[in-house]
Amino acid sequence: MTIDPDSGRTQDEIDEDIRYALSILPCVISALSQPIQARVDEMITGVRSQIAIKIFGDDLDELREILEQVARILRTIL
Repeated sequence: MTIDPDSGRTQDEIDEDIRYALSILPCVISALSQPIQARVDEMITGVRSQIAIKIFGDDLDELREILEQVARILRTIL
């Protein structure tokens, strides 16, 4: 899907298209924001990246397994 910035569509319409495109990915929660909001989020979370993946849980072995799965998937698209 391509998004034409000169299409005259609103930011909400573009955001909706992006969320729809990402909805096919399992367990993905999209957070679309504006640059100033992104900077505030960065200061709050400590994440300084355009894309961040956070994995939470109490079982370190399971977290490591999930991390390895994510790393394998990312290697196919980056």
